[in-house]
This record gives sequence, structure tokens and C-alpha cells, in this order.
Amino acid sequence: MFKNNSAPYKLPDVICLQETHADSALLETIKREWPGHASGTSTSSGKLGCCILLHPKFNPEIVHEINDKDGRFNFLVFKIDEELYSIFNLYAPNTMGQPKKTFFSQITTLALKLPNVVVCGDLNC
Repeated sequence: MFKNNSAPYKLPDVICLQETHADSALLETIKREWPGHASGTSTSSGKLGCCILLHPKFNPEIVHEINDKDGRFNFLVFKIDEELYSIFNLYAPNTMGQPKKTFFSQITTLALKLPNVVVCGDLNC
């Protein structure tokens, strides 16, 4: 999928995707074929989904990784020069009301425990 294409070597260091609709087979293919680190969520419903792709030349030490079972977020904690950083990739509910409030409350609680957080994604605001 990516190996014979020079495009990944011209891409940014970090790519965050939402609404990937990836099932476990597609996610495993992405992880196997992407030349850098790939992290993501898969769902049996074929809905939702988040994925973080790291450029092959951007190769930090991955310290921690969480991929939400519902496909709403994934994050990486990684180390560069002994400093910890976090990438938090979100796909927020697009409905108003309690589901969205609960989601952001849980995400905020989790993000406050992480070092040097960068949040990206589809916040559906």
C-alpha cells in the first residue's frame, strides 16, 4: 500500500485521521504497510475510527499508547530527548447534549494526566 510510493517520505511528521471506518483487518494492514509507526482504533461496526501515523524518519520512543475500543480517540505518549510528549487524536460525538458533555469530561480528565499534550481531530463543535 505505501512501500512503493515515495509520497510518505514527503509527508508531515505526524498525521492524525478521523472517521477511518477501519475494521481490525484494515487497521492491521495499515500497521504492516505504513513505513513508520501506525496507531489506531478499529470497530466491528465499520464506523468511527481514529489513526495516528508517524513519518518513518520521525521515530520517537513510544512510551504509552491507548486506542479507544469505541473508536472515538487514540493517543500516543512518546519520548524525544528525554522529554515526554502526547498526541491526543479525537473524533467527538456529533450530537449535542449529554453524550458530548460526557465525552469531553472523560477526555479532559485523561488529558490532564498526560505530559505536553497536543490535541487534534474532529471535535464536532
